[in-house]
Amino acid sequence: VAGALSEVETEASGPAVGKVSESLTLTCHISRVPITNSSYAWDWICQTPGRDLQHIALLYPFTGLQHIASSFQRGVTSSADPS
Repeated sequence: VAGALSEVETEASGPAVGKVSESLTLTCHISRVPITNSSYAWDWICQTPGRDLQHIALLYPFTGLQHIASSFQRGVTSSADPS
């Protein structure tokens, strides 16, 4: 449906830059659509300066599906809070 994604609002917070040796927490607040809406999957993507985009994780809270890219499996945890 054209324009369907315009109903979703996201607000990300956390550091824009981090070091490989340090942990950090990234948060994305989603509004105007329930996070458990079966029409949506949520992705985390990063870009190291000078490099291509990298997929970090996919969350599909409707079913509880969660996939973390193999290159990030040792250092990434993800969760979805529908409250």
